[in-house]
Amino acid sequence: MKALYNLITAILLSQCRKLIMAVLTANNPLIVTIKNVYGTEMIYPANSVAQIFADIARQKTLSRETLKQAKALGYEIQVQQTTLELA
Repeated sequence: MKALYNLITAILLSQCRKLIMAVLTANNPLIVTIKNVYGTEMIYPANSVAQIFADIARQKTLSRETLKQAKALGYEIQVQQTTLELA
């Protein structure tokens, strides 16, 4: 009986975690800006979610590997386009 209870609890916890992550990631996309610095593509955080991932990685920029990991967690990656304003 206890084994069945543990199994049901584990399944419910797993489903709750998935639901919570889906809600968190759907409302908080990871937004980055891509800049070319001396011929090297640099990916900069453009919102608080992206900044948190950069802080965790202890970097000012984000690597493609970090973005892959964020995507694996369910985050949507958005690239913010830069605009050129002419006076």
